[in-house]
Amino acid sequence: MAPFASRIIKRIRSNRTRLFLAATMAILAAALTLASVATNDAIHQSNQAQTSGTASTRAQSNKAYILYSGLWRTDGGFVSTIRIKNVLVVAPMDVVPVLFMADGTPYMLSSVHVAVYGVATVNINDALAAAPASVRGHISQYGSAALIWQYSSPGHVTAQLAAIDAFRSLSFVFPFSEPMGDRHERMHLTLKNETTRPAGMNSLQQQTKFDDFLEEFNNERPHQALDMNCPAEVYTPSTRPYRGLPELDYPFHDKTIHVTCCGVSVCTAKKSTSARSSLVKLLVSKKWKKVFGWSAL
Repeated sequence: MAPFASRIIKRIRSNRTRLFLAATMAILAAALTLASVATNDAIHQSNQAQTSGTASTRAQSNKAYILYSGLWRTDGGFVSTIRIKNVLVVAPMDVVPVLFMADGTPYMLSSVHVAVYGVATVNINDALAAAPASVRGHISQYGSAALIWQYSSPGHVTAQLAAIDAFRSLSFVFPFSEPMGDRHERMHLTLKNETTRPAGMNSLQQQTKFDDFLEEFNNERPHQALDMNCPAEVYTPSTRPYRGLPELDYPFHDKTIHVTCCGVSVCTAKKSTSARSSLVKLLVSKKWKKVFGWSAL
């Protein structure tokens, strides 16, 4: 019995060893699998974060740009179209046309996808015919147009508006262009509304209106363009001292004269010329003409 028992015990120990080894291998395999899954998840999340970060950065870097054009018309036999060109050779462009009716009502059309260095055309007559009910009551036969697009830098969209009456051989073409001086013109409108409506009864009262506006505009009124600060809060004087204008020198047959604060009559070559008082202490060039003598430029 002893040899038999010893063999049984050896087999049991051998089986236990095998089971232990198998269990150990299974645990190691499970651990490696979990580690691989965790690594893949981390890489996927990192890629998603990088992709979303890049997309967010691109979205934040894009700016909206607007182009305006002249008159479109659909009266008589006129057919008006907008021709949009994408001058980019690296990316397509999505452009949103906006039609403005005669009463100022805007009508935003569907976005137009312009391929890389491609051209797209919008038929204004068809767009007006398919106008929604909210715009239909404001439709007119005349109006203007605008284009809205987004990119990180300007100048990548060009367009023109053509109003053509083929039967009468009439054609009007207006290029789209970027607005200039919006803030400057807005300031002039504010100045006009607050200082001339109504205007002062005399020059002293009008000057008082200007002075009051200047004080409020610079020191009291917050400006959205300045992050709700007043101009006086962000203004810094120039570090370069103003040393006046250099001596002006006109070549050839030009002659330089001085103009006083009240305007002056200068008699030269038996011809009398005068300058307005607005040209206070400025240097004016007079050009010689053989027949007419001296004349102001």
